[in-house]
Amino acid sequence: MVYDEIQEFGRRIGLSNLDLSGGPVTLDIEEIGRLTMTLKTEPGEEADLTLMLVRNFTQEPEKVFRRLLAEADWRNNPPYTIQSGELGERVFVLTRLPESRLRGAEIENALRYLSALLSN
Repeated sequence: MVYDEIQEFGRRIGLSNLDLSGGPVTLDIEEIGRLTMTLKTEPGEEADLTLMLVRNFTQEPEKVFRRLLAEADWRNNPPYTIQSGELGERVFVLTRLPESRLRGAEIENALRYLSALLSN
């Protein structure tokens, strides 16, 4: 089922053969950034999907991180837990989706959320 939902997400973004069974996949998506998807499946444990979106800084790093910290505050009730950091001249945000939330539409929504975080 996990792989079916990942393929569904792939179809939603125009990649009918998206497959993570061979390991992480990195996609350069125009206007969004570089998306890396990593599926963790351990026997006896719930699978989870990590989505990491990387972009060049469009503002001063300090402003970007202040905004990301404010957005992640529990009082804002964010739809996803995020982590963020700096990779040289780039910023990244990532989230993890547990198997219980792993649906094609949910993956797409998480990507939209990550993208919106880096667009402001």
